[in-house]
Amino acid sequence: MNYVNLKKYLTIALILFLIEIIPNLSFAAVTLSVIPAEGGGSIRFGRVDTFSSEDKEVRIRVNSDEGQQYQVFQRIGPLVNEKGETLYRSAILSGGLLGSNSRGTLYIQDVEPLGLSDQQIYSSDPSGTADSFVVFYKVDPDALSVSGSFQGQMFYTVRQIGEGAIDERVLTVTLEAGGDLKIETSGNAGQDRIRITTDQRPVSEANFSISFTNNVEGNPIKIYQKIDAFPRDELMQSVELGLIQYLVFGGERGEVLQESSGDLRPEQTLIYEGTASHDTIGVNYSVNQDLVQNYQAGRYEGAARYIVESRRGEHVFDVHLELVVDPVFELNVEYPTEGMSFHGTLETDPPQIKEIKVAVKTNLGKPYVVNQILHAPLTNEEGEEFSSEFFTFKEELVDGQGSVQHDDFSPVSKGEVPLYVSDDLGSSAVLTVSYRMKPYPNMQAGNYKVQVMYSLGAI
Repeated sequence: MNYVNLKKYLTIALILFLIEIIPNLSFAAVTLSVIPAEGGGSIRFGRVDTFSSEDKEVRIRVNSDEGQQYQVFQRIGPLVNEKGETLYRSAILSGGLLGSNSRGTLYIQDVEPLGLSDQQIYSSDPSGTADSFVVFYKVDPDALSVSGSFQGQMFYTVRQIGEGAIDERVLTVTLEAGGDLKIETSGNAGQDRIRITTDQRPVSEANFSISFTNNVEGNPIKIYQKIDAFPRDELMQSVELGLIQYLVFGGERGEVLQESSGDLRPEQTLIYEGTASHDTIGVNYSVNQDLVQNYQAGRYEGAARYIVESRRGEHVFDVHLELVVDPVFELNVEYPTEGMSFHGTLETDPPQIKEIKVAVKTNLGKPYVVNQILHAPLTNEEGEEFSSEFFTFKEELVDGQGSVQHDDFSPVSKGEVPLYVSDDLGSSAVLTVSYRMKPYPNMQAGNYKVQVMYSLGAI
């Protein structure tokens, strides 16, 4: 057999072999294509602000030639920025464009967040007819918790029901978040209202708080405090400097400045600065307990302003400042250590004197009276009564206005007796009440004692 004939026979044999094996080869019976409306192989959101984002559409096409029903799924991988921070998955929303499919069922008719697990978005008719449809995507501005340039992947999968074929495609997802600052404020008496009371509050309970998010990482941000009007009473009299004090705390990602504590001052004061994408500070207010006693109970109204400054400009928040001075009407009594007891008394002994300190603290602005109450006379162990002629008392005004009722020693009598009457303004006062026991002839010796009480009443 010559070379030409041999070549002919080999060619025929190869053709017969290919004819034999080609029917046994398996090709994909279902194929998937995903085409962004803007072209290319990615979903590009670009720069997203905190108010809106542009919808992005992707047309999905499925070709099938086996007459077997199929389903289409999507899922998104993590979206990570240049610092390794991950954006909440709920930031990307997805929906199906109604009427974009000609066969089958489009499942995502409502806009909903994406997840890391497969989400079914389409199911073909039972015959597995080829079809196409449009899915759109948008960014939820409220879910932009961090800023930066983010990148991730969107996965699409088509599966024939049962043991059928599978095909998958991948698109890159990119977006840049941040730049439009989102600021929230909260006062303890309302969003734009601060209430300061005379009771001491722990630092953890902020009277006012400021939170910001979506600042571009690295961009400077500053917060200022300014008092436009110090709290004033009904007569428009302003409280004095030093009565109200403040302390700024928090700021875990920035710096709370040294100037962020002390007496509240009218001038604009820088209380925070930093470059974080998000942070929160709290402002706690208190009153100087030594000064507040000079003010009458009631409400004092004022105004404060907080200014958040960034590269995007200034954000100004005017708040109502309210000082509430709680009513005080207190009587404090300091008895001698040994009480009102006179020990080892003989008629030849010198007089014994006991002093009691009586203090009135009030801010009601109304006159009052301090009374002495004696239910039983001075007696010894046997119940022998000491002569009231020789058991006397007097008062001395140590601090305050008003008048004492006994400026020289007078007999102590049972019942309720006025000791002190305040001035017309009801000013606070401190007085000392001195009790003198003077032995007398033919008295019964022994240890004498008496119980003395005091009352405070408005006039």
